[in-house]
Amino acid sequence: MKPDAYMLAVESNQCRAYIRLNGVPLFEADLDRPRDFGEIVSMWIMPGTNKLDVSLALAPNNELASTQIHIAVLRMPDGVDQKSAERVMEFSWPPVNMRELIPFYHVFEFECPPTVPAKLWREAERIVLDEGARAEVTAIAQDLHRMFSQKQHRELADALGYRGRDIALSLGMMEDEGERSQKSFLKTIMQHGDFRAAPWDDAAFQATLIADERVVWLHRKCKTLNEVLLLENNHGQGMDLFVAKIAGRWQVVR
Repeated sequence: MKPDAYMLAVESNQCRAYIRLNGVPLFEADLDRPRDFGEIVSMWIMPGTNKLDVSLALAPNNELASTQIHIAVLRMPDGVDQKSAERVMEFSWPPVNMRELIPFYHVFEFECPPTVPAKLWREAERIVLDEGARAEVTAIAQDLHRMFSQKQHRELADALGYRGRDIALSLGMMEDEGERSQKSFLKTIMQHGDFRAAPWDDAAFQATLIADERVVWLHRKCKTLNEVLLLENNHGQGMDLFVAKIAGRWQVVR
């Protein structure tokens, strides 16, 4: 039986919004036009308490009266569509009583059952991101970037094996399906004839501890979510990466 799928659904209008799930940045809007967003986030759902950080502000040159946003996390069992899915968390702005004025920040919590299929949340160890750990994850990020820059898609796929398998489990797929899908994606983003990787930049690299101190997000210092991809080609395709300690060893897990 397939596990329940979880979706983050957002409808925003003239609102600057930044949303994170368990520390993972998933949505950003800084627009003068409406935006609808829906994404499966099952790979980031933890058993037990989950946290959704919501930051809101006015979009440039917009008045408070025109700012609107609706946010929901949906639980969708197999065969249940978005319209009829359970809302495990839901929030709309402006509130009816208008007492919560923008800028607005709140951490919403919602519970998920302990049967989350991904192995990550059972196997990941607590991380102390001290100087030594930062040096280790920086070396990992540099090595992954080297493989990407040199178009070594097979070697990179092997290094990301845990990631492909565990994401597949979180989505109700077989582990080998996840590995095949990941290999295909890596090959696709590296096969352009004019392929170039965004250069490594020591000053821009960041390692951020997230997900209840069990995952480290490897990314570039950024102003918007469109700039965070650690591995990115000259066509804007790529991926950001997350590592965790599994049985005492660093693994790329997302």
